[in-house]
Amino acid sequence: MASSTPRSGTGSKPGPSLTSDTTALFALRVIGTGVPLIAIPVMSRALGPAGYGEVAIGLAVYSLLATASMYGFLISANRQVALADGDRTTIQRTIQNVLTYQLILAAIALLGFLVTLIFVQIPWRLQIMVLASIVSILIGAFFPSWAFQGLRMLKEGAVVEVASRLLMVGILALLVRTPEDTLLAFFTQVFWVIPAGIYAVIRFGVKGFYTRKRLVTRASFHFTLADGLAPFLNNVFFNIYTALNTVILGAIAGPASVANYTGADKLTLAARMPADPIQQAVFPRLVRSLNEHDQPASARLSRILFWSTLTVMSAATVFCVIFGPAVLHWYLGPGYELAGDIVRVLALALPLVAIASWAETLLQAAGHARRSTIGVGAGLVAHIVYILPVVLWLGGIGVAIAVVITEAIITAVMLLQLRKVSPRFSVVSLFPVKPSGSEVTVGGKDD
Repeated sequence: MASSTPRSGTGSKPGPSLTSDTTALFALRVIGTGVPLIAIPVMSRALGPAGYGEVAIGLAVYSLLATASMYGFLISANRQVALADGDRTTIQRTIQNVLTYQLILAAIALLGFLVTLIFVQIPWRLQIMVLASIVSILIGAFFPSWAFQGLRMLKEGAVVEVASRLLMVGILALLVRTPEDTLLAFFTQVFWVIPAGIYAVIRFGVKGFYTRKRLVTRASFHFTLADGLAPFLNNVFFNIYTALNTVILGAIAGPASVANYTGADKLTLAARMPADPIQQAVFPRLVRSLNEHDQPASARLSRILFWSTLTVMSAATVFCVIFGPAVLHWYLGPGYELAGDIVRVLALALPLVAIASWAETLLQAAGHARRSTIGVGAGLVAHIVYILPVVLWLGGIGVAIAVVITEAIITAVMLLQLRKVSPRFSVVSLFPVKPSGSEVTVGGKDD
């Protein structure tokens, strides 16, 4: 609960503008998308299919560990820091709680890997890649991207991450020459967190957000995990839902159909890229305005989020329907004609994604994250029911149709959950309840 007593920090300060933060996050997303496009051809040519395949396997392990490490902190810890509003003790405790979880996860991953080595023979280079992934997770714990967002230091965090990734791309281009450089190529993909982590430790140390004083308690640690569970489950459900498409399509229709579907899916993901930074920039501001019962600010942020994401997604739909087949033919080459038809169907889901994302962000900002999980969970259950018969009937086009139907279900359930806590879809209904006295409950509470 947030009391009226003075805070131990420096207090809230006006942060960068929404436009400035959105621009910074968009630049980061462009770089994040562009870096692999640069790195992949460098690695594939220098390492050959076998060497690049080893790197791809190692990166899959790293991706799994990174997802588990981030848990649901991009939403939950981000929200806690935004609500702290400059309270140094709260920020310090949140950082320590997240760091404790990530250190425990790294220890469990290391123990599990060592046990696996007893029973499974793993190639020595892959062993080193797994160990490097665990080390990267440990170092990455000291670069809390969620804290940069919650503290409205988004531009700074974006610049640091972009610079770190570009530094590693430069090392990759200069030093990776032959298949013997496979491990070095892998290291450049996972150890970008070293310069970023060093910067974050110095920066947050100067601001007083790192402390030797032990602030983690059993109750605070449990709260941090419980608060991040719903966003984490959302990620898990979504990953299962998307993985099913590839696995089932590959098992039934073969690798060629998977290639066509994957190419179309990559294009739709790239086309919707400008919408994500808007959500990331709006979220911490929306958290604060809802908690402060600032009706004009909350309503304005809600409108900005809704119309901007819907506009971007609708424009992406038009682009993919009109130009998608030609773009895919140019990018993928001959033999991918089916991808053009698939991308036109997949594009129809983008406006639905925009509306669902808006509802999900409002629910999470108001402290109703568990309700947003219901929407993704319902979509996953429905997808499991009809994905197999649809693929048997229509192949790759069937997967695209199934995705559109699933996104429609997710959107409908998200809106239903939002209406339960906000009958007229009014941000006023999402304000935290004010009990008697001078205290205000921070965030909403699930029924």
